[in-house]
Amino acid sequence: MTRIIEEEPRGCGHRVEGGTYLVGEIGILGDLPSCVVIDPPIPINPEVFPHSRGVYVVDFQAVLTEDDQRLWSDSYVQRDGRKWELDRYGMPLSVRLKVGVCAGLTPADAENKLASLCQRRGTYPVDYILKITRAGKGRRVAREAAVMQDCRVRKDWRGLLAACWRLAGYDNQVVRDNIKRIMASIGAVEDAASF
Repeated sequence: MTRIIEEEPRGCGHRVEGGTYLVGEIGILGDLPSCVVIDPPIPINPEVFPHSRGVYVVDFQAVLTEDDQRLWSDSYVQRDGRKWELDRYGMPLSVRLKVGVCAGLTPADAENKLASLCQRRGTYPVDYILKITRAGKGRRVAREAAVMQDCRVRKDWRGLLAACWRLAGYDNQVVRDNIKRIMASIGAVEDAASF
């Protein structure tokens, strides 16, 4: 049964037709219905969602499944798209959708494909990362090798793949060979073949 709620004019904008709104009806600081309470509460990152009287449109499913709050909303991508894409994919999204495991996919399908990467048994990215660290020189390799190591520990294969692509133009055969080995070891064989 649908219930129509008449509301007084608000000072913080207008509701959007077709939108979903959570309303607490017990005074001005009313509680949300128990069916939507998330316990423990998810702290909001103010760098991604700064305090505002405006509205942030978020994907509720992403709120429940994505640790990276930048993926909850398009606002971050629109605000700092190039950096976000390089951090996320190792290249601009328009290029990522033409390369390797993401070739020919939509952005949503590419996200799903990258999320499904998993380390194959019998392969050891840590060894390949160590070889990259030893063969490469300079801050760029050191930075990306540290990112790779962190991603390996957290089992963030998408982040590991993005770090590999950020090193793609590095002029050292040992580094390039071990980047391909990492790509293949986490299930991105098509990326290794197109590298």
